Amino acid sequence: MYKTGTEAIDHFLLLYIENDYLRLEFLPEIGAKMIRLQHKKTGRQFLLEPQNQDKNYHRPFYGANFESYDTSGFDDCFPTVSASPYPHLPDNKELSFPDHGELWSIPWKYNIEHNHIAFSCDGHQFPYHFEKHIELNDNVISIFYRVQNLSENDFYYLWSAHPLLQVEPGDQLIFGEKISSVFLNWSSEDRIGKYGDILK
Repeated sequence: MYKTGTEAIDHFLLLYIENDYLRLEFLPEIGAKMIRLQHKKTGRQFLLEPQNQDKNYHRPFYGANFESYDTSGFDDCFPTVSASPYPHLPDNKELSFPDHGELWSIPWKYNIEHNHIAFSCDGHQFPYHFEKHIELNDNVISIFYRVQNLSENDFYYLWSAHPLLQVEPGDQLIFGEKISSVFLNWSSEDRIGKYGDILK
């Protein structure tokens, strides 16, 4: 049985979708951030919860530093990951995208029904339309993305899923057979390597 609905948390609208296996929660006003991925049989919450002092969610301004906010949950980095210039416009025009991109700090539109939530938003500095669709089927979560360039110019971008996981001793990340190596961007310890290491 699937159940969807809305609640409130820290003055934000919360959307949820759940079945007998999993409960997913999202904050559409803060980049459609997934804040809960919980296994209902065990109670395990797989996503990191807010690490700031008051343990609450706060509304970032556009261009904010990601680490100055709640550093939790599952965001999308787009159209860049680190703050960076965008030197690909005609007539030598330039613009800059902020830390972790544009999408994590802006509100998204949404449509919720049965076992499916559709999110969408528009680019702030470059004309594009971004969509994210989440489907819950038994104990499987499927996420589909679509980007539409609304400009006559080519659009160059980077996208990164940005889930912050609540890791416990003994946990494992299991990658598909097609993934033979992983670029290490950050680790709290040097035990598994340093920035730039390729892990195989």
